Amino acid sequence: LTLDTGGNVYVTGVTWSTDFPTTNGAYDTFYNNSDDVFVSKLDGGLTSLLASTYLGGSDNDWGNSLTLDTSGDVYVTGYTYSTDFPITSGAYDNSYNDGADVFVSKLNSGLTSPLASTYLGGTNDDYGHSLVLDTNGHVYVMGYTYSTDFPNTSGAYDTFFNGDADVFVSKLNSGLTSLLASTYLGGPGGDVGYSLALDTSGDVYVMGNTDSTDF
Repeated sequence: LTLDTGGNVYVTGVTWSTDFPTTNGAYDTFYNNSDDVFVSKLDGGLTSLLASTYLGGSDNDWGNSLTLDTSGDVYVTGYTYSTDFPITSGAYDNSYNDGADVFVSKLNSGLTSPLASTYLGGTNDDYGHSLVLDTNGHVYVMGYTYSTDFPNTSGAYDTFFNGDADVFVSKLNSGLTSLLASTYLGGPGGDVGYSLALDTSGDVYVMGNTDSTDF
């Protein structure tokens, strides 16, 4: 969860409820099937539901992290097994890649419209766990992947899958149309990323856990 400048509370997660509370005019007021992401907005006193929407496709979808930009737009990441997860025109990746895919979606502050949405992943399971924005609105997302072909960029720290599961750290533009940077991070054991943050210089801090003796 995160707060906007007015103290309103935005929260995301996953629901199995066909009657999860949604609001009039929300982007998606109907349960899609199996697990659905939800994004909800409450007032600071938690007395009123200001906006609430489902987000998902016909298979399992999980919301794990969200943040706001300076305009109050909402960025959400998690993972999806849906071949029909809502993706927007011109997105970086508009095709489901197999297994679990990371998704990154951007909605307006009233949760009535998807402004941008993309898949991010390879041909095995990929899980998005955390995202943040830098001062230029670029989107940093991290999690972990089992894909030997997870998208990475030329000159990245590590462009080769190390084995078992690897952490990934990726950077997209604010419109989610371009992958600006992306790297693996890990050793030959299982490496799982859970959270990331940026400092005032824009350096990226990542944490998680590893089974690699040579992480």
